[in-house]
Amino acid sequence: MAGSVRPDHLTDKGVHVKRVPRFVDRSRAGRRTDGLFGFDPDPADAAEPAADETRTFEIHALGPSGSGKTVFTASLYHRLLIRRPEYSFYLKSDHASSAYLNGVYNQVADADEDWPIASQDVREWNFTTCVQSAAGDFEPLRFRLLDYPGGILTNPRGAQDATVSGLVDRLRSANALFVLLDGQAMLALLQNEELGARYLAFDIISSLEIAQQSRCPVQFVVTKWDLLDGRYSLDQLRQRLMLDENFRDLVRSKAEDTPATIRLFPVSSVGSGFAAMTEYGEMRKSGRPPQPHNIELPLLAVLPDFLQFAYTEIRAREVLLADRKQSAGRLPPMLSRQLQPLMQGMADTGIPRLRKAIMTRYPGLEKMLPESVFREVFSYAEILAQGQAARARMGRQRYADDLMRRRQGITDELSALQLIQMQCEDRVSGYEEANPTSVLAGGTRHFSPETVGQDG
Repeated sequence: MAGSVRPDHLTDKGVHVKRVPRFVDRSRAGRRTDGLFGFDPDPADAAEPAADETRTFEIHALGPSGSGKTVFTASLYHRLLIRRPEYSFYLKSDHASSAYLNGVYNQVADADEDWPIASQDVREWNFTTCVQSAAGDFEPLRFRLLDYPGGILTNPRGAQDATVSGLVDRLRSANALFVLLDGQAMLALLQNEELGARYLAFDIISSLEIAQQSRCPVQFVVTKWDLLDGRYSLDQLRQRLMLDENFRDLVRSKAEDTPATIRLFPVSSVGSGFAAMTEYGEMRKSGRPPQPHNIELPLLAVLPDFLQFAYTEIRAREVLLADRKQSAGRLPPMLSRQLQPLMQGMADTGIPRLRKAIMTRYPGLEKMLPESVFREVFSYAEILAQGQAARARMGRQRYADDLMRRRQGITDELSALQLIQMQCEDRVSGYEEANPTSVLAGGTRHFSPETVGQDG
């Protein structure tokens, strides 16, 4: 939390990327590990790329320096490094990342410490989800979070920088975008102050440009919500943001051109009452312990939003291909109302053929939808349909309790992955139900796999 909002910045020397040793698993993704933090002590491994990117979801976090990206990440990790009663999993990272993020969180939480200095660096964080059951510990899913100022990718001085060109390439295959909106600037915007207007006009325009050029789901994450909580509602902020031409047109164009969900999440890394703004615009700590608010919601939404997006994309492409090849009969029909027979019939032959046909016609989707994820999408569609039916029958609370009971029955990575998928979907759809204004386009709550691709 900086005392003022600062614009994007790129030094003349280019972009400095800070990396921490990456956890490398040489076996199939999801293998159990028993080492501290899951960290392989062999230093040679830190420089090697992961041999299998299966079930790794990459998130790009954008926003001007001072918007709270690093503090957000530290608070998120602190929240989920312990398994909370409502979740079946916890997060872990390599030792260097864990030490750094815990250090940032401790600095924020300590009333005698200054706020962390806003970083201009590109940082990469790797998190592994862990599910513990009577049968052992399972690691079915990884999240890779890239944190960088939005202006890095659009600043002319970065055009020749190899790091920047690499980020652009990775952006095309990202599974989600987090665009962090500084809550201090949002407060100024709602109070009709110049700082808020300048923030929309100049500071986040590069982040909006990147969001326009991407195809994946987007989350606008309003940091420092404790500054607005009790004074303004999320609906009021949404209405004000939609008055801005650039923001409004971005949301509308993406809603028209892609099936990607767009969300507006209010989060606070410290919670209400932890700090107050002085007359000089600086944040002064009160001495109260931090109570993060909604901090894990953006991460939880990544999984259902991307799998829903990918499923809809695949079905749309299949329909177009089927129209072109109707007489040839090369592709298996995808529009069946019965998902279970569809999964069984296509698992070994139909899905690879369909993916090959789609990627040949639409090569831009190849990096975003490797075969492993392609298969996962159809599995998710099946269990989602089953889960929606069970929730409708049992009620939301009983369904959530039932999901938690299933944790002790987990025996492998696949069942652990499916449990995480359903808990994430249930938590996010529940938030949508209570806060419908948080969905700018798409959404999870009304998505039904059986109706995707049907006319009318």
